[in-house]
Amino acid sequence: MLSALVAILAVVSPEAFRPYVVGAGVASVLWYVVVIVVVMAGTGSYLLGSYGEQWTSDALRKLSRHGWRLIEHVPLQYGDIDHVLLGPGGAYAIETKNSSRRWDLADPDRRLMEAIDQARGCANRLRKLLLEHSVRIRTDVRPLVVLWGTASATQSTFDGVQVVHGSALSEWKDSLGVRAH
Repeated sequence: MLSALVAILAVVSPEAFRPYVVGAGVASVLWYVVVIVVVMAGTGSYLLGSYGEQWTSDALRKLSRHGWRLIEHVPLQYGDIDHVLLGPGGAYAIETKNSSRRWDLADPDRRLMEAIDQARGCANRLRKLLLEHSVRIRTDVRPLVVLWGTASATQSTFDGVQVVHGSALSEWKDSLGVRAH
């Protein structure tokens, strides 16, 4: 249907504009196909999540200048920990979530509560991993959820789990005792 519309516009357009109409039409058809493939394949939410994880990594990577080490995608028996941050102030098991729907930190919905539970579980598993095998690191492991997308607030805490909006990561990093902008 879109290609038929492009063909009609190309025919009725003045000759000087036809190459532009055809070029814009071909580009539009290609983008339409890409969008349909992403929607039909169900990869839209995966891509959104991937962008959020990348943004979190970019923000946290700057802490390396202050003695912190960022490890990405630590595999677990089931799933993974999105980000592990190890440094002078202990360890963080970080879960990143990105959504086109609004995050309400005043009245958390099921999605947010699941992310909080997931971060808490990852912190417990990381604590065990650090104590096992040859590593044997005894440190405080704290859970953190980083949210991307629209949110009602920038920071909150739920049952001991910190929740920080991506826009407030600089403030959160300052709370670690370093100036890492």
